[in-house]
Amino acid sequence: MKILTPQVRTYIYGVISAALPLLVTAGFLAPEDMQQWLLLSAALLGLGSNILAAANVKVPTTEVIVEQTPTAGSVPLFVQK
Repeated sequence: MKILTPQVRTYIYGVISAALPLLVTAGFLAPEDMQQWLLLSAALLGLGSNILAAANVKVPTTEVIVEQTPTAGSVPLFVQK
């Protein structure tokens, strides 16, 4: 089950973007701090999608062997097996 789908993240961005000016108006947050809070929320929401993507990426199982051949001289020749 995906909790942070693109639609949910878009909704959360909207809620945060609407809530921060209200917090500034109410005096809970300084106006100059609002941009940092927006950047932090975007980074945290983006981190969740990056972790999900990394967990679902398959690592290739091919093996790369470096061999020294007489025709290549001192330059390594990469052979994929």
